[in-house]
Amino acid sequence: MKYVTCLLLLFCTLLGYGQQKSSLGLLPAYYIDSVKVSSMPLFDPNKIAAIDVIKDDPKQENRHSAIYITLSKPHDLNLLTLEEIAKKRIPAGTPCLFMIDNEIVKDVETVLIDSSYIFQYELLNTKDFKYLQALPALTILNIRVRTKANLDKEKSILIRGQQAGSFQFSLP
Repeated sequence: MKYVTCLLLLFCTLLGYGQQKSSLGLLPAYYIDSVKVSSMPLFDPNKIAAIDVIKDDPKQENRHSAIYITLSKPHDLNLLTLEEIAKKRIPAGTPCLFMIDNEIVKDVETVLIDSSYIFQYELLNTKDFKYLQALPALTILNIRVRTKANLDKEKSILIRGQQAGSFQFSLP
């Protein structure tokens, strides 16, 4: 009987603890120059003058915290949604898959990108790939942003030889 009582108490405690609400799943609210944005936009980190993180902000409804970003030049961002970028590059009505730096974007509505932070566009079509030709026509828009890795990759030159393998040189 002792074992049954101990097991019963253990499971009741675990069930009660497992049903408590957790704040870990809540995303913070983002403010850029005191203007609320839906999600953290992609922009040049060198434009940031200060970042303030406020945990347990009482002003935030359904949020756990708030992140206030102050730019060195106020209102210097020209934030674009992926749909706005696609309108300039893809004919209207064409289905599109968005990628940023070769990673598929899952939530298209929340992504904002500063127009000056966009480095390069790459448009691909499913008809260009032999293994994707069975799929309906789809345009893939890959946006590369101005990260140090992307800029360094653009400047590098790969040289392959017969004996020593490959060499990589970077232009200044």
